Amino acid sequence: MDRKARTISEDTDLLTIARIFKSTPYRRLPVLRGRRLAGQISRRDVLAATHGLLVQAPQPGQALLYLSAVVDSGDRPSLS
Repeated sequence: MDRKARTISEDTDLLTIARIFKSTPYRRLPVLRGRRLAGQISRRDVLAATHGLLVQAPQPGQALLYLSAVVDSGDRPSLS
């Protein structure tokens, strides 16, 4: 058992969880409510949640995804 296991809280956002999974070998993370175990989240849970976000059509009045770094076609690296 790992006594210094990486944990997250119930308030941790999806992007932060995805970054943790990307930068660690963990496949599951314990979710804490205060100091007590509330559950666990897996890489599969994150993939399912992001897939659900991608397939939903935006509703009227819903904020659209903001892309902070849009690449101009002239800025693309060549493949040669």
